[in-house]
Amino acid sequence: MHSIVPQATKTMKPATLNLEGLPEITLIPSRGRHKTISLRIHDNGRVALRFPARMDIRHAIGFIRSKTKWLEKKLTAFRLASQTQEAKGFFEGKPILYLGRLFPLCLDLPQQEKDGAGQLVFTGEKFFLPARLKDTAERLFLCWYKKAASNLLMPAIKHYSAMMRVVPENIRISSARSRWGSCSSRDTLSFSWRIAFLPQDIIDYIVVHELAHLTHKNHSRAFWDTVGNFIGDYWTKNKWLRNHRACGPI
Repeated sequence: MHSIVPQATKTMKPATLNLEGLPEITLIPSRGRHKTISLRIHDNGRVALRFPARMDIRHAIGFIRSKTKWLEKKLTAFRLASQTQEAKGFFEGKPILYLGRLFPLCLDLPQQEKDGAGQLVFTGEKFFLPARLKDTAERLFLCWYKKAASNLLMPAIKHYSAMMRVVPENIRISSARSRWGSCSSRDTLSFSWRIAFLPQDIIDYIVVHELAHLTHKNHSRAFWDTVGNFIGDYWTKNKWLRNHRACGPI
């Protein structure tokens, strides 16, 4: 049985599609006799798929998957351009990378924070920063990312450590630029705070990768078999990391 995407109305919010390894995609059914299908990356980094309203959703998904390499290439170029443009400046609408997605920066505070002592606030949809603190934005974001990285990593490490029956001697949040994570000869795991830029499934892969090094201090077949026991498609995650070397906004 075919699954038909309902035609959008003025009161309906746009539907979204989540496919593994790709950002959230907004679905825009076309009205009238529009018969073409197209992918577009908007200025804010949002990905949208426009397609005939009566098209089977499976055909639309197949089209997206056929454009995966193109989409990844364009998104990487977009992120690099976002970093290059006023790389050290923080301006209204600047795209901020977090968990594999770009969120706009607003030089203000949400209403509920205006009476408090809030500085940098993330609502799940936007980053808010008072304009008076723009000159210290880099430091504030650095502190925010370090805390966010720890909050993302610790539950994942606890979860997979129990599953893999390994325990690191120590866990560090570092400022490494060339490595997302590492495992020392003394079983200390180190993770760059920049890991907060990545999607959660990629973070999970990095955690399992480093935990596996507690047992295998190499990249032998036995090492990859261990990783594969907990991340079934680890090779796609590894490839994703190679294709997305761009760092975040600071």
